[in-house]
Amino acid sequence: MKTAFGLDIAGYSTGKSGFARADFVDKNYIEVTIYEEHIFASKSTGEVPIEDIAEKEKEILIACLRKGPIFVDIPIDLQGLPIPKNVRYVWELVNNTFATKV
Repeated sequence: MKTAFGLDIAGYSTGKSGFARADFVDKNYIEVTIYEEHIFASKSTGEVPIEDIAEKEKEILIACLRKGPIFVDIPIDLQGLPIPKNVRYVWELVNNTFATKV
């Protein structure tokens, strides 16, 4: 059986990212699992350091890659996004008040 994963991170800052697994069972059947509760859909409270969140995300991605490829859908328009320095919390990546634009 072949397996692949899909990750839509467009809703990352709002806790609404999508994550799914597709298993090719045979030539006439693909089983798809859509995960509702996963690390990519967890909205950060701002109290957990970004390193801790990134470590959990990395663990999931590595585990998935051991089973098959991951296809990622990201927002394509990245111009004008804030580029904060010395980020400690996820909210700093999405809050323009604390960001420096380039």
